[in-house]
Amino acid sequence: MMSNTSAAESFLYIWYDTKNKMFYLGKHKGTPDDSYTHSSTMMESFNKDNIPSYMRRRILAYGTDEEMCLLEHECLKNRKEKKWDRYYNTWLGDPRYVTLIGENNPRYKHGMTGTLEYNRQRNQRYRDRMSWAVYNERQRKYRAKNKEEVNKKQREYRKKNKDKVKEYSKTYLAKTKEYYEKNKDEINEKRRKYREENKDRINEKQRGYAKTYYAKNKDKIKEYKKEYGKTYRAKNKDKIKEYRKIYRAENKEELNEYRKEYYKKNKEEIKQKSREYSKTYYVKNKEAKKKYQREYYAKKKAERLASGATLPI
Repeated sequence: MMSNTSAAESFLYIWYDTKNKMFYLGKHKGTPDDSYTHSSTMMESFNKDNIPSYMRRRILAYGTDEEMCLLEHECLKNRKEKKWDRYYNTWLGDPRYVTLIGENNPRYKHGMTGTLEYNRQRNQRYRDRMSWAVYNERQRKYRAKNKEEVNKKQREYRKKNKDKVKEYSKTYLAKTKEYYEKNKDEINEKRRKYREENKDRINEKQRGYAKTYYAKNKDKIKEYKKEYGKTYRAKNKDKIKEYRKIYRAENKEELNEYRKEYYKKNKEEIKQKSREYSKTYYVKNKEAKKKYQREYYAKKKAERLASGATLPI
C-alpha cells in the first residue's frame, strides 16, 4: 500500500449514514476528489454536489486497484462476522479478485438459495437494512421503467392465484379500515395539510387527467351526458321549472339585455330559422291548425249571438 496518496491508483472508503446508523464500505479506482460517491444499490443515491448533511465519508487506505480489492474483501469478511446487519453492503468484494462460491455469495443460506422462502427472507433483509424511503423510491423507479412488464406479471399472478388474491384483498381492506378508524383524525389532518401545500400541483394533475380521459372517451361522455340529462329532466321536471322561473325573475334585466345583444348579432340567422320552423310546423300541424281555427271562429260567433250583436252580412 502506498504512502503517496496522489500517486495511488485506488482507495478504500467507508460512508456512515448518521440518520439510519448504517455503514457502507467500498473501494474506487480514482481519487477522492473526483465525482464518484458510492456504488451501493441499498444506500441512498447521491452525487458529489448534493451529499446529504447526515452522510460522512472516511478514506481508510490507498494503493493499487488489486490491493484495494483484496483489502476490501478482508474488511467485509470481518464485518460480516461481527456487525453485518449495520452495513448496506450485500457482496464481499470485486468478483475479479474474490470467489463468490458458497458462503462468500450474499445469496448463500444453507442450501436454501433460490427457493421462494429464501427470496422472501432475502427481500425482507434488504428492506430492513435500507430506509423505507430509499426502498420505495427504488421500487417506484423500477415500476416506471418496466411498467408493461410489471403489469403483465401482476395480471398473470392474479389469474393463477385468484382465491388467494381475493382472500388477501378482504384481509387488507379489513386491516386498512381498522387502521383508518384508529387514526382517522391524524390521517385527515395529513391529507388536508398535503392538499393545502400541493394545491396547484393536484389541480394541474387532475386537469391533465381529465383532458386525457375526455380525449379518449369523447363520444362515450357525450352519450352519457345526453342520457343522464334526459333521465334527470324527466325525474326533476317540476324542480327545473321552478328553478328557471326563479332565475328568470331574479335576472330579468340581465336576460333581456343578453337577448337583445344576441338578436342584434344573429338577426338574419334567427329570421331564417324562424321561417324554416314555421314552414315545418305548418306542414306537420296543418289539420290541427285548421281544426283550432274552426273551433275558435265558432266560439266567437256563439259569443256575439249571445250578446245580441248582429252578424256581418
